[in-house]
Amino acid sequence: DADAQGALRPRQQMGGIAFSGLLNGGTTSSVLITLSAPGFVSAFFDFDRSGQYDVPAEAVYSDGMLPAGTTEFFFNVPFTARSGPSYARFRTSSSEPAIRFPIGGAPDGEVEDYAIFIIAAPTAAPTPSPTSACCCCCEVTVCTDDDDDDDDDDDD
Repeated sequence: DADAQGALRPRQQMGGIAFSGLLNGGTTSSVLITLSAPGFVSAFFDFDRSGQYDVPAEAVYSDGMLPAGTTEFFFNVPFTARSGPSYARFRTSSSEPAIRFPIGGAPDGEVEDYAIFIIAAPTAAPTPSPTSACCCCCEVTVCTDDDDDDDDDDDD
């Protein structure tokens, strides 16, 4: 739940949202959203763990009105997401413009906050640079021929 100014207060029960997997940076994740009536959904994730929802970078919107019942809602977790505990906010309403931001009034609907855990994307493996001899690095063998005899070894 959130107060009138939008301050984060984590909700302990999952309500109509069920996370279907881990939130890994650089991947697509999803949640199952259960609505009691048709409506639009906006989701806001604090991917950078700044304590704020940065719109539009941390906002995800439904593509049109979702039906009553359970729908799988897909979203991208940015490669730049930071590891650790954070929050997500979900807003539903029959008025799509009313829920384009993480705070503000809406004629109907609901707001729910969830404690989440983000796993950062793995860093890229270093690119091996050619050397004057054969070496094995990162499961890639890089060899150079330094003896000027036109073969691939260091023998004359």
